[in-house]
Amino acid sequence: MPAQRLGAASRDPHLTLRRVERQQRIIEILAARPEPVTVMRLAEELRVAHRTVERDVARLRESGVPIESRPGRRGGLRLHAPVA
Repeated sequence: MPAQRLGAASRDPHLTLRRVERQQRIIEILAARPEPVTVMRLAEELRVAHRTVERDVARLRESGVPIESRPGRRGGLRLHAPVA
């Protein structure tokens, strides 16, 4: 089974720009908050569907951004701080 390519190029350069801007905003939101942020909260803030946020997070992880997810009631997404 061939691997799914998450970073597929868009036919519309404006859509690609919006995706890049949205992914940058996800990083900024996660960096600004020490507590985990839910996918639904990110979707509300970015005014997109939760599935769009999930795809963006998958692309960011694939490109090396250290986003970790925590399950449970107080769970969500956060940037993984590297140990110094």
